[in-house]
Amino acid sequence: MALQGTLKDFGIAEILQLIGHQSKSGVLHLREEGKEVDIAFSEGNVVGAEAPHRKGPELLGERLVRANLLAQADLDAALDLQKRTLRRLGDILLERNYVTREDLARVVQLQLVETIYSVFAWKAGTYQFIAADKVEYDNRFVAPLNVEGVLMEGFRQVDEWPLIRKKIPSDEVTFERGKKVPPAADDDDFGANDRALFAFASTPGRTARDVVQMSLVGDFEGMRTLQRLVDGGYLAVRQPARRDARAKVKVRGVWAARVQRFAIGGAKLLFFLALVGIGFYLVRGAKFDPSMLFREQPIVTATTGRTFVGKGQLERLRRAIELYRLEEGKLPADLNALVEKKIVLADEVRFPWSLPYYYKAGAGDSYELFPPPY
Repeated sequence: MALQGTLKDFGIAEILQLIGHQSKSGVLHLREEGKEVDIAFSEGNVVGAEAPHRKGPELLGERLVRANLLAQADLDAALDLQKRTLRRLGDILLERNYVTREDLARVVQLQLVETIYSVFAWKAGTYQFIAADKVEYDNRFVAPLNVEGVLMEGFRQVDEWPLIRKKIPSDEVTFERGKKVPPAADDDDFGANDRALFAFASTPGRTARDVVQMSLVGDFEGMRTLQRLVDGGYLAVRQPARRDARAKVKVRGVWAARVQRFAIGGAKLLFFLALVGIGFYLVRGAKFDPSMLFREQPIVTATTGRTFVGKGQLERLRRAIELYRLEEGKLPADLNALVEKKIVLADEVRFPWSLPYYYKAGAGDSYELFPPPY
């Protein structure tokens, strides 16, 4: 299956769903400016995720050290041996009994899921899926992930991260104790993770990043738990102590830039409203009434206006046809096939016209798609 393009054409969710739905095996290569992620699939399930440009805190060895599962001296010795032998770090750590198999598997799986969820925040980039008959993976440490579960969790994280950042705006914040934690017997809602993160965060000087990486519950779950502790009054957030003169100058510069952007944005809005007024005058042959923007009526009624809107709808239909071809391996026989597959709605094959668009499938991947005669 040839599947490649830009993330502006198809989003991460659509690509993952397509691969999972067709139970494909292979590797999905994702590229954004300065970022790379390769996701491996076996029969539609996610079995691996690699980021070649991972930085220190994201590396396997660093995660083990920060979680107090591996001594720094042991990691240094293992990395030195890895350079000389080119063996996998995990195998060296197990061979020398530096970590347990259970701890290593836990951190490897955590690294996998966090690499996957990181791409849900991408707004641009490219993708290419290279199919394979079989994809090998180390089942000692990796449990295959169902794509539908990955999508649900990815969407949840995208929705909730902004709420978390309102209370914990930076990974560099530290915490102070608030009210006393209730005894376990008195509060079933205050779970083991809450108590563990509260204990980690209670040590002076530990940042939110330190606390999360020690907990081994993942960035999202760790930050969400810290948010709950802050909301409940058990912890208080303390900003990093970096308020020197240069920081104040930077803040003033930020506010000046915001004021400038606001002024420019206001000017653009006025210009846009003027254009809308002119457009309504030309299209409807009448003076512009602002209430028209809020009435339940067609956006445009004149032929010129419909032609303009129809160009955008044509592009959406072309993308729908391409998605159908990727899923079915052939072009749709007619536009109603797109409706039956629930890729588009019934009204979309004719919007903004009274008649449907002209479509005819040709040889191979060629087809004709035009507005209806008017």
